[in-house]
Amino acid sequence: SMRPGEHYMTIAQDGSILEATDTVTGFPANSLLMTSTFDTIYDDDLPGFLCIKTQFWDQQRGDVCAYIRRRTIEGEWIWLNSRAISYVSHPIPGVVIVESVMEDIEEAMRVNRVVRVTAILIQAVEAARLS
Repeated sequence: SMRPGEHYMTIAQDGSILEATDTVTGFPANSLLMTSTFDTIYDDDLPGFLCIKTQFWDQQRGDVCAYIRRRTIEGEWIWLNSRAISYVSHPIPGVVIVESVMEDIEEAMRVNRVVRVTAILIQAVEAARLS
């Protein structure tokens, strides 16, 4: 069966998936419920993903997107454009994320590197501020 070109998921603050549509990655939506959205993200791409979640959560900024790799059901990595689009308060607070398949892999890799550096810098600044 053909997979959709994009999917939606509602995630809680801790990354738990509260709701999902049919996925780009081939995982059935119902198998993802209450698992962590972080589990299928490529390690290097987590800072960028956390960045969009945090930016949206703290500042309601929906214009922040990250290019991330997620594992498919076959165990391969697929590039996705991931962004937070809305906030839900019931049953518990969460953020709705929309992710679409990136056709331009080179662009995804280029932006991913920039976002990673930015995310690392932001973390360093935050850490310095808290110490």
